[in-house]
Amino acid sequence: MYLFANYLALILSGLSIKEIWINEGVYPCAYSYNIPWYSTVLFWISSINWILMIYGSIAVAAKHTISELKGDYFLSANEAHEEVEKNWLPMVFGTISILLILAFYIVMASIFGLISKIPYIGGLFFSLTYLIHVFGAIFAIFTIFAMLVSLVYSPIIVSSLDEDSMGTVFNAYMIAWRFPAQIIVYNSILIPLVYVCMSLFAFICLAGLKVVNLLFGSSLLLGQNLDKITSTAFSKALPFEVLKKIYPDNLSSLINSFIVNIETSNIYTSDLICSIIIGVFTFFIVLIIISYALSIFSVGQILIFNVFQKRIGVDFLKLNIQHSSFSDDDFNMTNNEETLKGNKDEDLSN
Repeated sequence: MYLFANYLALILSGLSIKEIWINEGVYPCAYSYNIPWYSTVLFWISSINWILMIYGSIAVAAKHTISELKGDYFLSANEAHEEVEKNWLPMVFGTISILLILAFYIVMASIFGLISKIPYIGGLFFSLTYLIHVFGAIFAIFTIFAMLVSLVYSPIIVSSLDEDSMGTVFNAYMIAWRFPAQIIVYNSILIPLVYVCMSLFAFICLAGLKVVNLLFGSSLLLGQNLDKITSTAFSKALPFEVLKKIYPDNLSSLINSFIVNIETSNIYTSDLICSIIIGVFTFFIVLIIISYALSIFSVGQILIFNVFQKRIGVDFLKLNIQHSSFSDDDFNMTNNEETLKGNKDEDLSN
Protein backbone atom coordinates (compact mmCIF):
# COMPACT_ATOMS: atom_id res chain seq x y z
CA MET A 1 0.00 0.00 0.00
CA TYR A 2 2.86 2.40 0.79
CA LEU A 3 4.35 1.95 -2.69
CA PHE A 4 1.09 2.45 -4.59
CA ALA A 5 -0.09 5.30 -2.33
CA ASN A 6 3.15 7.25 -2.79
CA TYR A 7 3.13 6.68 -6.55
CA LEU A 8 -0.49 7.88 -6.61
CA ALA A 9 0.40 10.90 -4.48
CA LEU A 10 3.22 11.88 -6.84
CA ILE A 11 1.05 11.26 -9.92
CA LEU A 12 -1.64 13.52 -8.45
CA SER A 13 1.12 16.12 -7.96
CA GLY A 14 1.82 16.15 -11.71
CA LEU A 15 4.70 13.69 -12.11
CA SER A 16 4.63 10.88 -14.65
CA ILE A 17 5.24 7.22 -13.84
CA LYS A 18 8.48 7.28 -15.86
CA GLU A 19 9.80 10.27 -13.90
CA ILE A 20 8.88 8.67 -10.58
CA TRP A 21 10.51 5.36 -11.58
CA ILE A 22 13.73 7.01 -12.74
CA ASN A 23 14.02 9.29 -9.70
CA GLU A 24 12.64 7.10 -6.89
CA GLY A 25 12.41 3.48 -8.11
CA VAL A 26 10.44 1.29 -5.67
CA TYR A 27 11.32 3.46 -2.66
CA PRO A 28 9.26 6.61 -3.27
CA CYS A 29 8.86 9.24 -0.61
CA ALA A 30 6.19 11.72 -1.59
CA TYR A 31 6.88 13.85 1.48
CA SER A 32 10.24 14.95 0.03
CA TYR A 33 8.41 16.69 -2.84
CA ASN A 34 6.36 19.86 -2.89
CA ILE A 35 2.98 18.13 -3.00
CA PRO A 36 -0.60 19.30 -2.30
CA TRP A 37 -2.43 18.51 0.92
CA TYR A 38 -4.32 15.48 -0.42
CA SER A 39 -1.04 13.89 -1.54
CA THR A 40 0.36 14.56 1.93
CA VAL A 41 -2.66 12.79 3.45
CA LEU A 42 -2.02 9.79 1.19
CA PHE A 43 1.61 9.71 2.28
CA TRP A 44 0.84 9.75 6.01
CA ILE A 45 -1.97 7.20 5.74
CA SER A 46 0.29 4.83 3.82
CA SER A 47 3.17 5.38 6.26
CA ILE A 48 1.00 4.66 9.31
CA ASN A 49 -0.46 1.61 7.60
CA TRP A 50 3.06 0.39 6.77
CA ILE A 51 4.16 0.72 10.39
CA LEU A 52 1.03 -1.05 11.64
CA MET A 53 1.52 -3.86 9.12
CA ILE A 54 5.09 -4.42 10.35
CA TYR A 55 3.83 -4.36 13.94
CA GLY A 56 1.09 -6.83 13.09
CA SER A 57 3.56 -9.11 11.29
CA ILE A 58 5.72 -9.21 14.42
CA ALA A 59 2.62 -10.10 16.46
CA VAL A 60 1.66 -12.89 14.02
CA ALA A 61 5.20 -14.30 14.15
CA ALA A 62 5.02 -14.15 17.95
CA LYS A 63 1.66 -15.94 17.95
CA HIS A 64 3.01 -18.71 15.71
CA THR A 65 6.17 -19.14 17.78
CA ILE A 66 4.27 -19.26 21.06
CA SER A 67 1.82 -21.77 19.61
CA GLU A 68 4.65 -24.04 18.47
CA LEU A 69 6.45 -23.73 21.80
CA LYS A 70 3.20 -24.79 23.50
CA GLY A 71 3.06 -27.86 21.29
CA ASP A 72 0.39 -26.70 18.84
CA TYR A 73 1.91 -27.02 15.37
CA PHE A 74 -1.33 -26.54 13.46
CA LEU A 75 -2.09 -22.88 14.02
CA SER A 76 -2.95 -21.46 10.61
CA ALA A 77 -1.98 -18.03 9.36
CA ASN A 78 -5.64 -16.98 9.23
CA GLU A 79 -6.16 -17.91 12.88
CA ALA A 80 -3.05 -15.96 13.89
CA HIS A 81 -4.23 -12.93 11.90
CA GLU A 82 -7.67 -13.13 13.52
CA GLU A 83 -6.10 -13.15 16.98
CA VAL A 84 -3.96 -10.14 16.10
CA GLU A 85 -6.94 -8.26 14.67
CA LYS A 86 -8.88 -8.86 17.89
CA ASN A 87 -6.05 -7.55 20.08
CA TRP A 88 -4.41 -4.87 17.96
CA LEU A 89 -5.51 -1.99 20.22
CA PRO A 90 -3.34 -2.99 23.23
CA MET A 91 -0.35 -3.47 20.93
CA VAL A 92 -0.62 0.11 19.71
CA PHE A 93 -2.10 1.97 22.67
CA GLY A 94 0.33 0.44 25.16
CA THR A 95 3.15 2.46 23.64
CA ILE A 96 0.88 5.46 23.06
CA SER A 97 -0.09 5.40 26.75
CA ILE A 98 3.56 5.57 27.79
CA LEU A 99 4.08 8.39 25.31
CA LEU A 100 1.14 10.24 26.92
CA ILE A 101 2.74 9.75 30.34
CA LEU A 102 5.92 11.34 28.99
CA ALA A 103 3.90 14.17 27.45
CA PHE A 104 2.16 14.74 30.80
CA TYR A 105 5.56 15.10 32.48
CA ILE A 106 6.66 17.63 29.84
CA VAL A 107 3.47 19.67 30.33
CA MET A 108 3.80 19.65 34.13
CA ALA A 109 7.50 20.57 33.91
CA SER A 110 6.58 23.47 31.63
CA ILE A 111 3.96 24.66 34.13
CA PHE A 112 6.49 24.45 36.98
CA GLY A 113 8.96 26.36 34.82
CA LEU A 114 6.43 29.13 34.17
CA ILE A 115 5.66 29.38 37.88
CA SER A 116 9.40 29.64 38.59
CA LYS A 117 9.56 32.75 36.38
CA ILE A 118 7.29 34.70 38.74
CA PRO A 119 9.34 37.48 40.38
CA TYR A 120 10.38 37.04 44.02
CA ILE A 121 8.46 33.80 44.71
CA GLY A 122 9.55 31.97 41.55
CA GLY A 123 13.08 31.24 42.79
CA LEU A 124 11.77 30.11 46.17
CA PHE A 125 9.21 27.84 44.51
CA PHE A 126 11.91 26.29 42.32
CA SER A 127 14.15 25.72 45.35
CA LEU A 128 11.40 24.03 47.34
CA THR A 129 10.43 21.77 44.42
CA TYR A 130 14.00 21.03 43.33
CA LEU A 131 13.86 17.37 44.40
CA ILE A 132 10.59 16.95 42.52
CA HIS A 133 12.32 18.18 39.35
CA VAL A 134 15.26 15.82 39.84
CA PHE A 135 13.14 12.74 40.45
CA GLY A 136 10.78 13.80 37.66
CA ALA A 137 13.71 13.98 35.23
CA ILE A 138 14.89 10.52 36.34
CA PHE A 139 11.36 9.20 35.83
CA ALA A 140 11.24 10.79 32.36
CA ILE A 141 14.50 9.09 31.37
CA PHE A 142 13.18 5.77 32.67
CA THR A 143 9.87 6.34 30.82
CA ILE A 144 11.75 6.83 27.55
CA PHE A 145 13.53 3.51 28.14
CA ALA A 146 10.19 1.86 29.01
CA MET A 147 8.68 3.26 25.81
CA LEU A 148 11.49 1.69 23.76
CA VAL A 149 10.85 -1.60 25.57
CA SER A 150 7.15 -1.28 24.83
CA LEU A 151 7.82 -0.68 21.13
CA VAL A 152 9.56 -4.05 20.93
CA TYR A 153 7.64 -6.15 23.44
CA SER A 154 4.04 -4.92 23.14
CA PRO A 155 3.11 -7.42 20.37
CA ILE A 156 4.78 -10.21 22.34
CA ILE A 157 3.10 -9.24 25.62
CA VAL A 158 -0.33 -9.15 24.02
CA SER A 159 0.22 -12.35 22.01
CA SER A 160 1.53 -14.36 24.95
CA LEU A 161 -0.36 -12.98 27.96
CA ASP A 162 -3.52 -11.60 26.28
CA GLU A 163 -3.09 -8.34 28.17
CA ASP A 164 -5.07 -5.15 27.65
CA SER A 165 -3.50 -1.72 27.25
CA MET A 166 -2.95 -1.19 30.98
CA GLY A 167 -1.46 -4.66 31.36
CA THR A 168 0.85 -3.98 28.43
CA VAL A 169 2.04 -0.73 30.02
CA PHE A 170 2.55 -2.46 33.38
CA ASN A 171 4.58 -5.29 31.83
CA ALA A 172 6.68 -2.84 29.82
CA TYR A 173 7.55 -0.85 32.96
CA MET A 174 8.16 -4.08 34.89
CA ILE A 175 10.58 -5.42 32.26
CA ALA A 176 12.36 -2.08 32.00
CA TRP A 177 12.70 -1.87 35.80
CA ARG A 178 13.72 -5.44 36.61
CA PHE A 179 15.78 -6.46 33.57
CA PRO A 180 17.56 -3.43 32.07
CA ALA A 181 20.98 -5.10 31.96
CA GLN A 182 19.54 -8.33 30.57
CA ILE A 183 17.76 -6.41 27.80
CA ILE A 184 21.02 -4.78 26.75
CA VAL A 185 23.07 -7.99 26.96
CA TYR A 186 20.55 -10.25 25.22
CA ASN A 187 19.92 -7.77 22.41
CA SER A 188 23.66 -7.22 21.96
CA ILE A 189 23.77 -10.94 21.14
CA LEU A 190 20.54 -11.09 19.13
CA ILE A 191 21.08 -8.09 16.85
CA PRO A 192 24.49 -9.24 15.49
CA LEU A 193 22.95 -12.69 14.96
CA VAL A 194 20.12 -11.13 12.94
CA TYR A 195 22.69 -9.11 10.98
CA VAL A 196 24.75 -12.19 10.09
CA CYS A 197 21.74 -14.34 9.16
CA MET A 198 20.20 -11.58 7.05
CA SER A 199 23.53 -11.02 5.28
CA LEU A 200 23.90 -14.72 4.44
CA PHE A 201 20.34 -14.95 3.16
CA ALA A 202 20.74 -11.74 1.15
CA PHE A 203 23.95 -13.04 -0.42
CA ILE A 204 22.17 -16.25 -1.46
CA CYS A 205 19.37 -14.22 -3.07
CA LEU A 206 21.84 -11.93 -4.85
CA ALA A 207 23.73 -14.98 -6.10
CA GLY A 208 20.46 -16.31 -7.51
CA LEU A 209 19.89 -13.03 -9.37
CA LYS A 210 23.42 -13.17 -10.77
CA VAL A 211 23.01 -16.79 -11.93
CA VAL A 212 19.84 -15.86 -13.83
CA ASN A 213 21.73 -13.02 -15.53
CA LEU A 214 24.58 -15.35 -16.49
CA LEU A 215 22.23 -17.97 -17.92
CA PHE A 216 19.95 -15.69 -19.92
CA GLY A 217 22.50 -12.96 -20.65
CA SER A 218 24.58 -14.98 -23.08
CA SER A 219 24.86 -13.91 -26.70
CA LEU A 220 22.73 -16.90 -27.76
CA LEU A 221 19.78 -15.70 -25.67
CA LEU A 222 18.92 -12.16 -24.56
CA GLY A 223 22.49 -10.87 -24.50
CA GLN A 224 23.34 -7.25 -23.77
CA ASN A 225 19.68 -6.23 -23.74
CA LEU A 226 19.09 -8.29 -20.60
CA ASP A 227 21.99 -6.57 -18.85
CA LYS A 228 20.44 -3.20 -19.64
CA ILE A 229 16.99 -4.23 -18.37
CA THR A 230 18.15 -5.97 -15.20
CA SER A 231 20.73 -3.33 -14.37
CA THR A 232 18.04 -0.64 -14.52
CA ALA A 233 15.70 -2.79 -12.42
CA PHE A 234 18.36 -3.65 -9.83
CA SER A 235 19.54 -0.05 -9.55
CA LYS A 236 15.98 0.97 -8.63
CA ALA A 237 14.89 -2.07 -6.59
CA LEU A 238 18.00 -2.84 -4.55
CA PRO A 239 18.69 -0.33 -1.74
CA PHE A 240 22.36 0.35 -2.50
CA GLU A 241 22.38 3.47 -0.33
CA VAL A 242 21.24 1.40 2.65
CA LEU A 243 23.86 -1.26 1.86
CA LYS A 244 26.55 1.42 1.98
CA LYS A 245 25.44 2.37 5.49
CA ILE A 246 25.17 -1.10 7.02
CA TYR A 247 28.14 -2.70 5.25
CA PRO A 248 31.76 -1.56 4.76
CA ASP A 249 32.60 0.38 1.61
CA ASN A 250 34.53 -2.45 -0.01
CA LEU A 251 31.72 -4.96 0.59
CA SER A 252 28.96 -2.64 -0.66
CA SER A 253 31.06 -1.83 -3.76
CA LEU A 254 31.52 -5.57 -4.37
CA ILE A 255 27.76 -6.11 -4.16
CA ASN A 256 27.16 -3.21 -6.53
CA SER A 257 29.60 -4.55 -9.13
CA PHE A 258 28.30 -8.07 -8.56
CA ILE A 259 24.79 -7.06 -9.68
CA VAL A 260 24.96 -3.94 -11.85
CA ASN A 261 27.04 -4.50 -14.95
CA ILE A 262 26.65 -1.43 -17.17
CA GLU A 263 25.48 2.15 -17.15
CA THR A 264 21.83 2.53 -18.10
CA SER A 265 21.36 6.19 -18.95
CA ASN A 266 19.46 5.43 -22.18
CA ILE A 267 16.68 2.87 -22.23
CA TYR A 268 13.75 2.36 -24.59
CA THR A 269 10.13 2.43 -23.44
CA SER A 270 9.62 -1.31 -24.00
CA ASP A 271 12.76 -2.10 -22.02
CA LEU A 272 11.61 0.34 -19.34
CA ILE A 273 8.37 -1.62 -18.91
CA CYS A 274 10.36 -4.85 -18.59
CA SER A 275 12.69 -3.24 -16.07
CA ILE A 276 9.72 -2.05 -13.99
CA ILE A 277 8.28 -5.58 -13.87
CA ILE A 278 11.63 -7.12 -12.93
CA GLY A 279 12.18 -4.32 -10.44
CA VAL A 280 8.88 -5.10 -8.71
CA PHE A 281 9.80 -8.80 -8.47
CA THR A 282 13.24 -7.86 -7.16
CA PHE A 283 11.59 -5.60 -4.61
CA PHE A 284 9.55 -8.61 -3.43
CA ILE A 285 12.84 -10.45 -2.88
CA VAL A 286 14.10 -7.50 -0.82
CA LEU A 287 10.91 -7.65 1.24
CA ILE A 288 11.44 -11.39 1.79
CA ILE A 289 14.96 -10.69 3.10
CA ILE A 290 13.64 -8.00 5.43
CA SER A 291 10.83 -10.32 6.59
CA TYR A 292 13.38 -13.04 7.28
CA ALA A 293 15.39 -10.67 9.46
CA LEU A 294 12.25 -9.50 11.30
CA SER A 295 11.16 -13.09 11.91
CA ILE A 296 14.53 -13.94 13.50
CA PHE A 297 14.32 -10.78 15.58
CA SER A 298 10.75 -11.57 16.67
CA VAL A 299 11.52 -15.16 17.65
CA GLY A 300 14.59 -14.02 19.56
CA GLN A 301 12.57 -11.42 21.46
CA ILE A 302 9.94 -14.04 22.34
CA LEU A 303 12.61 -16.29 23.81
CA ILE A 304 14.07 -13.34 25.71
CA PHE A 305 10.62 -12.44 27.03
CA ASN A 306 10.09 -16.06 28.11
CA VAL A 307 13.32 -15.85 30.10
CA PHE A 308 12.07 -12.67 31.80
CA GLN A 309 8.75 -14.29 32.67
CA LYS A 310 10.45 -17.36 34.14
CA ARG A 311 12.65 -15.08 36.24
CA ILE A 312 9.52 -13.66 37.87
CA GLY A 313 7.95 -17.11 38.28
CA VAL A 314 5.59 -17.13 35.29
CA ASP A 315 5.83 -19.57 32.40
CA PHE A 316 3.49 -18.21 29.75
CA LEU A 317 3.98 -21.36 27.67
CA LYS A 318 1.83 -23.17 30.24
CA LEU A 319 -0.91 -20.56 30.23
CA ASN A 320 -4.11 -20.89 28.19
CA ILE A 321 -2.94 -23.85 26.12
CA GLN A 322 -5.48 -24.31 23.37
CA HIS A 323 -4.89 -26.59 20.44
CA SER A 324 -6.22 -25.52 17.09
CA SER A 325 -6.65 -29.11 15.93
CA PHE A 326 -7.26 -32.59 17.30
CA SER A 327 -4.62 -34.06 19.57
CA ASP A 328 -3.62 -37.71 19.47
CA ASP A 329 -5.96 -38.50 22.39
CA ASP A 330 -8.87 -36.83 20.61
CA PHE A 331 -8.05 -38.78 17.46
CA ASN A 332 -7.92 -42.09 19.34
CA MET A 333 -11.16 -41.26 21.17
CA THR A 334 -12.84 -40.50 17.85
CA ASN A 335 -11.68 -43.83 16.43
CA ASN A 336 -12.95 -45.66 19.52
CA GLU A 337 -16.35 -43.96 19.23
CA GLU A 338 -16.58 -44.95 15.55
CA THR A 339 -15.65 -48.56 16.43
CA LEU A 340 -18.30 -48.73 19.15
CA LYS A 341 -20.88 -47.26 16.80
CA GLY A 342 -19.98 -49.86 14.15
CA ASN A 343 -20.30 -52.72 16.65
CA LYS A 344 -23.69 -51.39 17.78
CA ASP A 345 -24.94 -51.28 14.18
CA GLU A 346 -23.81 -54.88 13.64
CA ASP A 347 -25.64 -56.00 16.81
CA LEU A 348 -28.84 -54.31 15.69
CA SER A 349 -28.62 -55.91 12.24
CA ASN A 350 -28.11 -59.34 13.79
